[in-house]
Amino acid sequence: TPRADTCKAIIQKLWQEGWFATNKGLNDVHNEMARRGYHYDRTAVAHALIDLVKDNILTRDGPPRRYRYAQKKPPKT
Repeated sequence: TPRADTCKAIIQKLWQEGWFATNKGLNDVHNEMARRGYHYDRTAVAHALIDLVKDNILTRDGPPRRYRYAQKKPPKT
């Protein structure tokens, strides 16, 4: 399978795998991406997460700068 190369696409792949079944913070997402070999700036990761919230894929909860992200709808299998 081709590698996802945009920050948003990588996060969507995590979502499709069910990785967001439990709440994750920005640091969790950033660290998981780095663990998989994707090294993006934390700001880019934060922007991609916001885009996915706007796309109604993820939900965001918690106080500013300490948001937690979780899947809003289950991925299609």
